[in-house]
Amino acid sequence: MNLVSYGKNNMSAYEERLTQNEIKAVSQYILDKAQNNWRN
Repeated sequence: MNLVSYGKNNMSAYEERLTQNEIKAVSQYILDKAQNNWRN
């Protein structure tokens, strides 16, 4: 969630643009995709 909130390198910070629930949802989506080798 910190990467989504605060950003790092090329990833922008979204703390001021998304709610905490939205940040959690995006974080979970990214984790799910990574665990599936970025496939659908």
